Amino acid sequence: MKSPRFRETTGATIIDMLVYVIISAVILNLSMAAFLRTGRIASTGTERIVDAHALQRFSESFTRTVRSADGFVDQVGPFASSGKLLLLKTANGHTGIGFAGEKLAIWDIEQVDGAFRTGVVRTFDTGYSQITFALDAEHRGEARRVAAQLVAAESADDETKSRTLVATLRVGRALP
Repeated sequence: MKSPRFRETTGATIIDMLVYVIISAVILNLSMAAFLRTGRIASTGTERIVDAHALQRFSESFTRTVRSADGFVDQVGPFASSGKLLLLKTANGHTGIGFAGEKLAIWDIEQVDGAFRTGVVRTFDTGYSQITFALDAEHRGEARRVAAQLVAAESADDETKSRTLVATLRVGRALP
């Protein structure tokens, strides 16, 4: 005869269920954190690819613009060359290279009715925040080569990224 004290049980106790729920919650929490971290890494990688593509387009436009220029100039109307703004004499007038707002830009400078104004502007969102130009000669009229030093704001990992682009006026062009 069986004792009523030792009944056979089928199923899970409430303690079994609590342990199952706690383990499931921990696993769900860890997998959500990993999923979110992967999403952030993917978006950061995408941003870097977009910035690299914009930098490549700026580099090509910068080189093409300088190679097609007749020379470097000090001032065009209200625009003055400086370490942060480069002015070029071109066959169609003048071109400026520098920042327009927070983006790198190359723009045409037009003269209409004796007044100078900005014409077509091509911007490049590269992630860089500063540009400095250096010519290979003390006087702009004698310079044949320009180096553009691009510097980004400090990134999240506290490193500063920097890039130097060099372009040369086309050989055989008459200086202004």
